[in-house]
Amino acid sequence: MPCKPLAGTWLNPDGFVFVFLPDSSALWLTQFGNQYDTVRLRYALDCTQVPLALNLTGFQGGPHQGKTLHGILEWTSDSTFRFRYELDTRPTVFDNEQTMKFVFTK
Repeated sequence: MPCKPLAGTWLNPDGFVFVFLPDSSALWLTQFGNQYDTVRLRYALDCTQVPLALNLTGFQGGPHQGKTLHGILEWTSDSTFRFRYELDTRPTVFDNEQTMKFVFTK
């Protein structure tokens, strides 16, 4: 499936939400009960790599502040993708335990 723009809000059934903005900034929301912890960050999607590379960096708070998450992304439909990341090296394959699935909401 070809690379698509990430801009929009993406939900994960485990309580994670990504809000990707067109200017390469994003919000990562983590749900705890009725509350959300929100962290601002930057993202870069590289559509020339296989699988697609998605780096998350510039975290303004949280446990990933000062770090880069090296990820891989695969579009599974027009409105869903799966994402896996590591801290030190980019993963090369998706596995069921560490892969997060997201659905577009708006």
